[in-house]
Amino acid sequence: MTKKVAAKKKTPERRKASGKRPAVKKSAAKRQAKLPGEGAKPGREQQAAGSADAVFAALPAKQQQFVLEYLGNGFNAAAAARSAGYAKGNADTQGSRLLANPKVKAVLAERTTKITQQRQITAEAVLAEIAKMAFFDPRKLFRADGLIPITELGDEEAASIAGVEVIQMKGSGRGKNKQPGPVLKKIKIADKGMNLERLGRYLKLFTDKVEHTGVLGVQLITSVPRPTRPDAGQAPLRGVLDASRKDKD
Repeated sequence: MTKKVAAKKKTPERRKASGKRPAVKKSAAKRQAKLPGEGAKPGREQQAAGSADAVFAALPAKQQQFVLEYLGNGFNAAAAARSAGYAKGNADTQGSRLLANPKVKAVLAERTTKITQQRQITAEAVLAEIAKMAFFDPRKLFRADGLIPITELGDEEAASIAGVEVIQMKGSGRGKNKQPGPVLKKIKIADKGMNLERLGRYLKLFTDKVEHTGVLGVQLITSVPRPTRPDAGQAPLRGVLDASRKDKD
């Protein structure tokens, strides 16, 4: 008869001696495939945005309102301070003080950068729009029968318009279905000279010259006598005055 010998289980010490690593059981959660981006650390932009939002949330209510008003009214600090509830009498001072506040300044910088990136506001885009207004030909707004309807204008023509005046005239339809039709009465074109000046200043074509007029008198003192007594504090000054008087005589 043969005896069955039970296989001995290898203890961690025996596995270490044999050179084999112990098997590690993977949990079901680790075996599941991770979704793209899951568990990834936030980038610098996300961290910066999160920190700016935290700074904004920590600001007092008036300062938060100032930030919103300042970004919404075209960066007018005094008007933003008035709208935020600060005293109207010193709105200019309050606006300047808030713009110098480090926390407010950081929030405004982050949000301004975000706005320019989202709307693709670049120096090239701004210069292109200024150039459209500076070099616009007003003849493109007309045809043989008068003004071109504003809905038929191209992008270049529309970009040069600073304002329009529309009047309501009789439209199409009859009876209850009759609709008044808007008629373009007046078009205000952007200031050509001002926009040319903007481009010229950007290209540094103009320099401001300041002319000074008047008479400037200069008196030369060739020699300064030394004081006879070192302890006489007024001796140098008296010597200079005496020398100048002799020259005049």
